[in-house]
This record gives sequence, C-alpha cells and structure tokens, in this order.
Amino acid sequence: MSAELNVILKKHHIIWGGTWMSSDLPGSYSDDECYKITSSKITEQKFGKSFINKLIRKSVRQYQSNNPDVFFCGGLFINEYYRGSKINRWDAENQLNKDFFKQFNHPFDYVYLDKNDEKKSFSIVDIRITKKGKVVEILSFEHHFQKNINEKHSLYFEKEIINFIRKSKWSAAEYFGQPVNSVYTVIIFYQ
Repeated sequence: MSAELNVILKKHHIIWGGTWMSSDLPGSYSDDECYKITSSKITEQKFGKSFINKLIRKSVRQYQSNNPDVFFCGGLFINEYYRGSKINRWDAENQLNKDFFKQFNHPFDYVYLDKNDEKKSFSIVDIRITKKGKVVEILSFEHHFQKNINEKHSLYFEKEIINFIRKSKWSAAEYFGQPVNSVYTVIIFYQ
C-alpha cells in the first residue's frame, strides 16, 4: 500500500518519511516506531490526524482496487468479527466456542480431561473470508489433543467444525474502516 499512499500524500504536497522506514507492515503509516513517531507527530500536527486517516483509508481503497484478489492476514491491524457484530477478538472467540458447543456432541468414546487440568485440547482452523463476509475457503486444520486416544476423532471434529463455519454468520474484517478480504484463525477448545 506504500505506492498508493505515497501518490495520495504527494497530491497534498506531503513528503512523509515514515513510509520508507522498516516496519512490520512495509510502507504503512504507523505511529509507534522510532523514526515514525517523530514523522507522524509532525505530520499530524500540521495536517490533523483525522485528515491523515482519511488519506490512509483512501489509499486502502485504492490498494484494494488495484489488488482485488489480495487477502489480508489476521493481525492486530485488522478488526475481525464473528456473527456480524463488532466485538473484540477475545469476546468473539468465546462466543464462537459457546455457539459451537450448543450444537456439538463429543463422540461417545471421547476421553475427557480432568476438570482441574489447565491444559486444553483444541483445533485451529484458518479460513478465508471475503470483504462481503462470505467464507470462501477453509485453508487448514491443526488439532492438539491432550489425550492421544482422542486423535482418532480428528475427522469427526473437522466435519462438525466445517458445518458450523458454513452455517455461521461472518462479517468482513476491516482495515482502517474498509472491509477487506482476510484470513481468519478460528480456535475451538474442547473439554
């Protein structure tokens, strides 16, 4: 997005040093890194933070237009939503698990963990969600069973999780207020 942001900044006669400094998001506007802190502070004082954020949103739209097939990977810079409500990641994860277990039954020979056991069994699932909130692909499954005997149920868990994901309501992730294609990681914890 640095190319799009640079073009937009130049139209407003802004040469901002932050786009070429190292970052976990190359070329992105960030106000939490050494050189960028100073550059951002000066830029925001001169033009206003809301004006700069408006330009960033515009660059995101332009980037999406230029790269319609790009999927953003979930991270701190994306607000991810489950069930169409804008709640934080951890509340969404808890709600997702509650909803999953309303319709899920453990296999009859599943070996449960002791209630005092702090370790949990869980599955991690990566899914692709479009900017319209549609799940288009289940990318991967990773299972972690504390009791090895339960590994025989992996396919059953996958089938149940896939059905749950397909039936659930999802909202698009957002980047600076713009809906984006994204990769979302779902974690289901078992008893």
